This record gives sequence, C-alpha cells and structure tokens, in this order.
Amino acid sequence: MNLCLSRRARYTVCMNHMTLTKGEVWTPAATGKLTLSGVSGRGWATYEGDSRDFTLDKGRRFSFPAGARVVVQAVDDVVFCFEAE
Repeated sequence: MNLCLSRRARYTVCMNHMTLTKGEVWTPAATGKLTLSGVSGRGWATYEGDSRDFTLDKGRRFSFPAGARVVVQAVDDVVFCFEAE
C-alpha cells in the first residue's frame, strides 16, 4: 500500500494518517515494517535498540524494521502518514 500518491504534488494525499498535538505520544502496535512520512508540523520518532532520534518534518520519510517498538512524539502539532506492513 502506498501512502503518498504524489511526491511532487504541492500537497500529500494519505491513506493512513495520524495527527498529534504538541507533547502527545503515539506508540504504534505494528509488528511489520513501519514507514512514517511527515506532512506538516514537527515531531520526532525513535525505536528501541537505536539511540538515534529521527525528526519528522514535512517531506521526510523514515522506515523502521519489523518488530521495532517505535515511539513518536509531537514537538509541535504534527500530521504524518504511516504505512504498516
């Protein structure tokens, strides 16, 4: 399943999206590979076993390995697309 129908468009069309308000945390229950794509605002994501933080801004896309325990937190209000396999 493809989340973003057009990468070149001035807007992003998402099949699955999440909106978090500043400070809100989301921990997806996905067991397969998870891909996040920033639509607006700013958030960060990380996953257990990796000390890096990934900044989730408009146009940025990250994939996390299957089985990873991912945590996403809104730095400001943030909207992002997600795809779980």
